[in-house]
Amino acid sequence: MTDSCIILPVNDKPPITVYKNYSFPLCIISADVSESDWLCNHFGNVYLMRERDGYIWLDFLEPNDGFDSALEFERINLNELERMDVIKLIKDTLSEKKYVTLFLDEYYMDKTALAGKHHHLAEFFIYGYDDEKRIFYTVGFNSSEFFGQLTYSYDSVIKAHDSFINEREKFGKLPVWVVWYAFSKIKKKENITEELDVNNILRELEEYASSANIKKAAF
Repeated sequence: MTDSCIILPVNDKPPITVYKNYSFPLCIISADVSESDWLCNHFGNVYLMRERDGYIWLDFLEPNDGFDSALEFERINLNELERMDVIKLIKDTLSEKKYVTLFLDEYYMDKTALAGKHHHLAEFFIYGYDDEKRIFYTVGFNSSEFFGQLTYSYDSVIKAHDSFINEREKFGKLPVWVVWYAFSKIKKKENITEELDVNNILRELEEYASSANIKKAAF
């Protein structure tokens, strides 16, 4: 690893790949197999939901700040980000051994399902760069919706970022999390001291099987 090429450790096949808000942090945490106890403690409690139209999905009862015991987050909001050189910001962040998430216009990201088809904001996770090849190393969903390693050119990221910053009206009303968390720096904590809590895992499984502490929704 040199100043012109930095690649941080990741696991491109984390245990959860359905939701980006879980998958991207888990790419960092699960790069170290010693953190399996942390994973078991935090992702055993699940719930099932069904909407009025019959759509059913499975999700995890992991609070929004559930990663705080393992990761440190620094956020840059949209107003701050629009005054920055995004390529320099990404590279500087990676040089500090911090991972990056940011929102980009998928239209310009050639390996996505919406590339060249539709302007849509999506979150991207970056763990490395190579100045000689002018590429960023990422993990995410490809055009076939498979989760894994991808690379994107600096030029693609610049176009996708500029589209978001300079022509944001085409995306309609932006979700609040896009405005607040337009760019994130993520660092894994040095020592994650968390032992496996078997009794808690068993309790959560029993709660799921019996629907304990869950009110029946009126659909």
